[in-house]
Amino acid sequence: MRKYGIAVLFLMISFSAYAQEGEKSKIAQMPLYKGCEEYKKNKKDALQCFSNSLSQDMVDYIITPDVNPKEIEYFEDKMKIIINFIINKEGKIEDLKFSPKHTKAEFKQSIIDAIDKLNSKRKIKPGLNSEGEKVTMSYTFPVNFKYDRDAFSEKEKQFIDEKTLLYPKVSECIILDLNYQSSYNCIKDFINENISEIELPRTFYENEENPSIELGFYIDEQGLFKVYEIEGIKQEKYAFAMTLLSEKLDKINQEYFGKIQPARTQNGKYIKYLYSMMLDKVKVKPE
Repeated sequence: MRKYGIAVLFLMISFSAYAQEGEKSKIAQMPLYKGCEEYKKNKKDALQCFSNSLSQDMVDYIITPDVNPKEIEYFEDKMKIIINFIINKEGKIEDLKFSPKHTKAEFKQSIIDAIDKLNSKRKIKPGLNSEGEKVTMSYTFPVNFKYDRDAFSEKEKQFIDEKTLLYPKVSECIILDLNYQSSYNCIKDFINENISEIELPRTFYENEENPSIELGFYIDEQGLFKVYEIEGIKQEKYAFAMTLLSEKLDKINQEYFGKIQPARTQNGKYIKYLYSMMLDKVKVKPE
């Protein structure tokens, strides 16, 4: 039941898991999800089956919270939460850590409740080392809460549309119709024209056959570009890629300082504004 005209949220979830590199080399058998026993001799297939099975159960178990859009500081159509956890020697998920750290409490609790329900089902067998001993393993997965615009009242839609009075833009863009899409196209063209070519070894990319990078960034209150996440890079190479892309955006900030107009609210307050887009200049570095 909706309260105070709050829109109901709908969940979309994606999952990818990683064992810490030091742990992976020591284990003989990956943790097994119920129904994945046939893959116990193949680490890669076991991990994929684990990912798919956990992903489906999380979709079934998570109850999306009712949240007033006015309580969300930067309202987007998708809220991504990264969860780090370990599978202990009993096959239970524990020690959850959330990113970003300021994730709203209602979303954290909905995930914690889902994990508690999952643990009660005892669907996971722990990993084993070469001596057959049970070991703990760490994993990371993203949960995407996606808003269904059709579930909002007209008043709520109006609030969302008017929350940002002026969208970000750069001096090079001529925008006649200043709405989200025109601002997005302007910023996307600007980023892809000005960011220098990204060339990384094929082994850095999650999809080695068709390398790609999706850049998540925001324009802060001073009109500066800041990276907050990237997709398409393997977990063990993530920190290196984040540093590389941060340096490239810093160069743009230096060259165009004062020429980037940040988003502005109805009362004239400048706010940071989030974007996510595919990068054009992605190449494979020759081995």
